[in-house]
Amino acid sequence: MKKILGFFLAFFLFYLLNSPVHAFDSTKAVGVLNLPDEAKTKDVVSLGHFKDPKTGRDVQGYAFIHGGSGKSKNLGPGLQNNTQPNSATGSAISTTTSVPAQCFSYTPGARWKTFGMPWVINPQNTRGLTSQFLLDTEGADIAKWEDAADGTVGDGKAINILGNGSITNEVLTGNFNGQNEVFFGQSSVPGAVAVTIAWGYFDGNLSDRRIIEWEQIYNDIDYDFSTSGEVGKYDFEEISTHEVGHIMGLWDQYDPSCLEATMYGYTSAGEIKKRTLEAPDIGGIKELYEPIPCTFTNSAGLAQKYGDVNNNNVLNVADAILVLRSYFNIDPKLTGDAFKAADVNGNGIVNASDATLIKRVVFGIDARFSVCP
Repeated sequence: MKKILGFFLAFFLFYLLNSPVHAFDSTKAVGVLNLPDEAKTKDVVSLGHFKDPKTGRDVQGYAFIHGGSGKSKNLGPGLQNNTQPNSATGSAISTTTSVPAQCFSYTPGARWKTFGMPWVINPQNTRGLTSQFLLDTEGADIAKWEDAADGTVGDGKAINILGNGSITNEVLTGNFNGQNEVFFGQSSVPGAVAVTIAWGYFDGNLSDRRIIEWEQIYNDIDYDFSTSGEVGKYDFEEISTHEVGHIMGLWDQYDPSCLEATMYGYTSAGEIKKRTLEAPDIGGIKELYEPIPCTFTNSAGLAQKYGDVNNNNVLNVADAILVLRSYFNIDPKLTGDAFKAADVNGNGIVNASDATLIKRVVFGIDARFSVCP
């Protein structure tokens, strides 16, 4: 009996130590997203570290708190001078922003590397926004960013980064649970019009970093939303467009010179000008997702593209076929430069998964290999 009790005690302690530090309290009449106390004075807060039960990897969460006019907070330690936190301890790493006029920043490597993950929206709200409007608007706002991911808007070369959405009636929590969620509720932070949470692997080598899950919570208890930028109400399309930028990996901007950028950190009731992406927003999403090859230095001292197994400087299906032929022992096992070029997920093993990844990049399903920064 003592052994059994000891086992359950150990399991309970493990659960406490490896659970997210926030929770959606559904026992109240109105669900409240409980954020750390520091969220009352900062616009970005860490939600701590815990183990991903599927992979065993260290997962971190960050909450981006979007305030209305007159509701802003200080960035706090670790977020000034174009730096962002990369751990729960508040340490910081440099971002790409070099001058305020650039008006975009992100944590290097922290982007989506598995594309097309679906999302759900619970449309229940107190402000009369219809289910179809919310689903369509959220989807259209995601499409804006995906369209701009190659740096050119309207060229028909959108990258399906976030996948498709669907309506659900289940109670959504905002917790890390393998599901990307959009819903209405209230956060524990005064003045928050919306909160976006990004979960991912944000420490270590650039090639290992990535966003793996997201949540959006719109505060319909303290704020009114509209479909057309009505006076005294927050325009849902504008707020959503900004929040999707966080999902993609972009950070808020606070320099006055960035006032017109969609990722400017503050909004106001009745405003609609941030429904569209401006040049800094397009520049930021391009740097994160523009389809580009990455290379390594091969044995001849030359740059060779990952995925270019036959080293002919062309990435195509033939390279994926070479990987499969080697994997199924039709051809000899790949070695040397060919092996390194074929190991596009960087796990030290060349198999059918690498061939699939090569085909996904060739056909434009993914923008870059996971081994790329």
